[in-house]
Amino acid sequence: DWTVNNNFTFVLNATFEELDEDGDNVVAVIQGSVDGENWVDLQTFSAWNAGTQTVGHYIYDMGTNGLMPCMRIQLNSDGSGTNNTDTPIKIVVIPHGAG
Repeated sequence: DWTVNNNFTFVLNATFEELDEDGDNVVAVIQGSVDGENWVDLQTFSAWNAGTQTVGHYIYDMGTNGLMPCMRIQLNSDGSGTNNTDTPIKIVVIPHGAG
């Protein structure tokens, strides 16, 4: 958990793991919630073609897309539900300074 008080960058597969299978296209969605149970999409990003060894990166613009008490990153894959428990991807969030 971290406090969202400004824009942030997030990187998918930041450690450049080789995936067990091609995950096809992965769509990243930043979601927000008032209560941590009912979620709404705040921003949907273009598809990241996961391939077997790639890195995806995006920037969330808080001023344009909003801020909510609870926020999360959701990943939706077009793939066949690749089991990648042996080499999981790492998602890194980088805050952009103080808000």
